[in-house]
Amino acid sequence: MIEFVSYASGSSGNLYVVTAGAEHPIKIMIECGLPMSEIVKLPFRLSDISACLVSHEHKDHSKSARQMALHGIDLYMTDGTAKAIGLKASEYHGLEFYCPAYLENGASIIAFPTHHDSAEPAGFMVISPESEVLVFAIDTYYMDFAFKRVDIAAVECNHSYEILKKRVADGELDKSVADRVAHSHMALENVVGWLDSCDLWKCREIWLLHMSDDNGDARVFADTVMSKTGIPVHVAERRWLK
Repeated sequence: MIEFVSYASGSSGNLYVVTAGAEHPIKIMIECGLPMSEIVKLPFRLSDISACLVSHEHKDHSKSARQMALHGIDLYMTDGTAKAIGLKASEYHGLEFYCPAYLENGASIIAFPTHHDSAEPAGFMVISPESEVLVFAIDTYYMDFAFKRVDIAAVECNHSYEILKKRVADGELDKSVADRVAHSHMALENVVGWLDSCDLWKCREIWLLHMSDDNGDARVFADTVMSKTGIPVHVAERRWLK
């Protein structure tokens, strides 16, 4: 069994929780990009979190990393991300790309490289003890890999090239900013192409993450992805707590 919940998504902060395992479920936090004062108000106890995965060092993904470690939660990230955050070797578990890390109930994490303007960014496969698979990728403009037997796909869908082009043409967005966005965050067009390359026959839901308020359109993006895949689509909201 594997389940995914979004509590914060976007440039102001990211935090997601995966529950993995049917008989002995554990909760895995992905990203801790909120202040601890907000995290403690979310509807779970920190003591229930078995691990926290951090994709890269930008504050909207890593803000409370050190506090999580101080609360006794095992942090997992690449060495490059940990160095950029300023963590000591004793404060985290280093992930090597493609090498599984096993958690207490037999669930596993596999990191894979992503493409962003950061030190050593990573996406994650989370595999439950029953071999259900969640693929998580955020703050990446491109995906190098097609995945098999995906149960849940949680992927950034930040903007569309069409919206960026129109906003530049209308004088609403500087071209240099649009170019930076296009080469550091995932466009709808790339999301659709990536999903088409994956084995989704058993996929039960798709989550669109980190959507831009100005360069995205939640309804259009969700409808586009669902029409292409036939799979229910959720758009992660900016905050669970309003």
